[in-house]
Amino acid sequence: VTYQLIITRLISLFLLLVLPSYGVAHANLNREIHTLHHYHFSVPAGLESRVEFWKKIYSEYSTDHYILHDMDDLSKIYKVVYIKDGSKLSNRSRDHKLKRFKKKYRKILLKIARVKNPLSLKGESKRVYNLVKSNFKMASRRIRIQVGQSDRFRAGIGRSGIYQGRINKIFSKAKLPLELTVLPHVESSFQTNAYSSAGAAGIWQFTRGTGRLFMRVGYDIDERRDPILSTLAASKLLKTNFETLQSWPLAITAYNHGAYGMKRAKRRHGANIVDVINGYRSRNFG
Repeated sequence: VTYQLIITRLISLFLLLVLPSYGVAHANLNREIHTLHHYHFSVPAGLESRVEFWKKIYSEYSTDHYILHDMDDLSKIYKVVYIKDGSKLSNRSRDHKLKRFKKKYRKILLKIARVKNPLSLKGESKRVYNLVKSNFKMASRRIRIQVGQSDRFRAGIGRSGIYQGRINKIFSKAKLPLELTVLPHVESSFQTNAYSSAGAAGIWQFTRGTGRLFMRVGYDIDERRDPILSTLAASKLLKTNFETLQSWPLAITAYNHGAYGMKRAKRRHGANIVDVINGYRSRNFG
C-alpha cells in the first residue's frame, strides 16, 4: 500500500470522525452502496477544501507547525506558525506564543470590519481582506489553531508495518472494508501505549466500558493494549455498528460517538451522515 493511498483512505475516514466538530454543507451520500464488505469511500460534494486541508495536515505540516485557520471554512488559512520543538514545550509556553498570533489576526479582522474604504488596506490586512471577503467580525471569532501531524503520521506508518498484515487478515476474514484498517492512524498513530484523557487505550483507543464488551479489561490484564486482540475487538465493534445502522459513515462515526446515539440520530434525521451532523445534537455529538 502506497503512502498516498494510505493518506487518501485516512482522510476519507478522518472526515467521518471529525465532521461532528464542524458545520458542513449538505452533501448527498445516499446514493452510495452500503454492504458489510463494500463501501466506496469518496469525498462528499462540497467537502473538497476540507479534504485538502487535512491532507496537508497529515502530509506537509509537522507537529512544529501550527495552522491558524477559519474553523468553518478550512480553505481560509491565516498563517502557518513554525515553533521549533513546539511539541516539547509546556502547554503554557506554547499557548502563550500561539495566543499572540491569534490575537494579531483577530485584531486585523476587526480592523477590516471597521474600514469604510477597503482600497486603503495594505500588506497583511489587504491579504486577509481578499482571503475572507465578508463577515469579518464573525470571522474574528472563528480563528482556530490546528497542529500538523505529518511526523506523527509517518512514524505511525513505520509502527503499523509490524501489525498491518495481521490486521488486514482479521478484517478480510470478518468481510469488512480494508479501508477501515487505517483507523488506528487517526486514533493513536499505532502507538500501543497510547492512553487518552478519557481513559481510552491501545491502538484502537477503546474506553474501558466499550472494551469490556469484547475483551478482558482490568488492572491485572488489559487486552486493549494488545494490538491483535484489540483489532479483533475493533472488527466486532465495527461489524456490530454496521449491522445496527446499515451505513458505513454512520457506523464509523458511532465508533467514537456510540451506536445508540447514532441510531437515535438516524431515526430523527435519516441515513445521510451530513443531515445527521447538521441536525443532531447531544452531549457527545455536535
